[in-house]
Amino acid sequence: MEDNASSRPPAGTGGGCGSRRRGTGRTRPLVVPRGNPGAFDRFRRLAVPDTGSLGFAQIIARFAQRQRAPLPKASHLIPPVTKHATWHLLFDLDGTLTDPGPGIIGCIAYALTALGFPTPSQEVLRSCIGPPLQTTFPALLGEQPGESSLTNQAIALYRDRFVRVGMYENAVYSGIPELLARLQDARCRLYVATAKPTVFAEEIVRHFGLATYFAAVYGSELSGERSDKSELLAYLLRRENIPPETAIMIGDREHDILAATACALFAAVGVTYGYGSAEELRQAGADALCGAPEGLGDVLDLLAGGNVRQKGYNSRHEGT
Repeated sequence: MEDNASSRPPAGTGGGCGSRRRGTGRTRPLVVPRGNPGAFDRFRRLAVPDTGSLGFAQIIARFAQRQRAPLPKASHLIPPVTKHATWHLLFDLDGTLTDPGPGIIGCIAYALTALGFPTPSQEVLRSCIGPPLQTTFPALLGEQPGESSLTNQAIALYRDRFVRVGMYENAVYSGIPELLARLQDARCRLYVATAKPTVFAEEIVRHFGLATYFAAVYGSELSGERSDKSELLAYLLRRENIPPETAIMIGDREHDILAATACALFAAVGVTYGYGSAEELRQAGADALCGAPEGLGDVLDLLAGGNVRQKGYNSRHEGT
């Protein structure tokens, strides 16, 4: 189980965004570098014809020509994040690296049955994959804020089955090991960032052969501390001394995207092969959507141009 948001930082603090229009398609935000934000203010939200394969400097030059504005210095045309040697990629676990459905659903049903509650529909149970148990069980049990007696019992029952059986009723998504190897070869530094308790997350990552790819696994405490995804990401960034503008969150639920925004990460990539819909992820503000693990490899191509924050981008593998 895993785990709102503040708006993206304003221009000059984390990069603003203008917009451009590709042909007759959707308008896509354009990253505006931090170096001299004032010089770009007049270009914000300006729709222009398809820029095709023009480089970033050429695009800005075209904007300047249209507006008869002085052209910013070339050094300001390079997105500052590209100057960093290392990208830090933060992966959600459930619904992103592995499919935990059978285990989580089985454990929730087990806990509810033991407490004498009916088992919800599969649709309701599937929606429980992502948020923390401390959020899920009060909703299922009808407990009000401050009432935790039944919730605590349910969590204890859930974990009783999860430790014995549930955490292994899980499977790595096809293509994930190859993706992680590719990202590692590209000198990205990888982390797991999950609202699942760290003790369980570490065992799952180890058991399914993924530990070798990750610098560290970050999760919540059994007490529920850091089960909020924003709190977790802030903790991870602080402990690892990671500049937010070099970090990208990859996850399948709105909590992942909202947390990335709250922590001012460079971008948030939503995956639609997990347990969140494309609509949920779009509304949360995902910068890109991928419908299959293979599509996440496209992130490398985007990083090369520093354009990951083009929110209109959808991988060719996008799904619903």
